[in-house]
Amino acid sequence: MAYYIVDDCASSQVNPTNRDCPVDARGDVQHMFLVEPTYTFQDITNPTEWRNAIGNRDVVMLYNTRGTVAPNPETTEGFGGQEIVHDTYNYEVSAEWRDYLANAEFADYIKSKRWKIGWRDEQYVHLSDGVGTAIASNPIDDKNQHYWTVTATVKQVDLIKPQEAPVGIFDEIIEPAP
Repeated sequence: MAYYIVDDCASSQVNPTNRDCPVDARGDVQHMFLVEPTYTFQDITNPTEWRNAIGNRDVVMLYNTRGTVAPNPETTEGFGGQEIVHDTYNYEVSAEWRDYLANAEFADYIKSKRWKIGWRDEQYVHLSDGVGTAIASNPIDDKNQHYWTVTATVKQVDLIKPQEAPVGIFDEIIEPAP
């Protein structure tokens, strides 16, 4: 288990960015994606790289979802004068996804693998460094509608950072190669 120890002797400091007119960001999960653990984006903002990764099945897209993200910090008992220290974040990304009948086999398949977990909100993409799991369940909502709920969990030391979304990738459905 990795521990993050507070270093009071750090030589550099990261300062916050403050603006008179900050850019608002809505954080709902509008699209979820699962990435093969061995795949690494060279430039996550590059649409051509996304198209190739989707075509090669390195990235699996779940388009047009609605969902939430919960980054639950985990701490542990500290050392010396520190009572507690940060350990990791346990992320849970949950998204409701349609196309119920057509995706039954896929919903069962995703639980058999480990994935990097990603999502796009209103304007940014987020991708885990850590590798986790994704499990689908099939509830019926209060309006008697069927859909999939995909719950992905991943544990990593640092926060999952927002990055600029690639242009056009989430505006159309890109199918993987047969």
